[in-house]
Amino acid sequence: MSDRELFLKANANSEFISAQIAIVIRELVRALAANNDPKPRIAEAAIQMKFVTDLLAYCDEPVSYYNLLSQAVLSLREFANDKILGDVDQATLSAAKVGMSLFAESTSIDNAARGRLSKRQQAFLSEIEQIDLARNRMRDS
Repeated sequence: MSDRELFLKANANSEFISAQIAIVIRELVRALAANNDPKPRIAEAAIQMKFVTDLLAYCDEPVSYYNLLSQAVLSLREFANDKILGDVDQATLSAAKVGMSLFAESTSIDNAARGRLSKRQQAFLSEIEQIDLARNRMRDS
């Protein structure tokens, strides 16, 4: 076996693979949020996804895609929540999460999306207000 094959075999486990999927997700979110050309982020996600597929090929046991994706999403959420942030940063991060939800609903094609979109818009505006309130509290203290 080559060094690469040995590496893939040694790391073909759900914990390592889900961490790589988290990188794919992060790069795709960056691509979605890009103000200019998203291609570099998409290219990074594609390279990382190829690595994931290579790892999956070396797994001894079948893996659950649900478990891999769940672990990846949870690790991203926990990483963001574990950071010690001030009130303004926490409010900003919260608004960003709600903003991602708003973005997802705005790209949905089902008829119920319009109703959800209105709720997401209201929630997003409320989160933006929370940023302003946190800034005011910081300024007043």
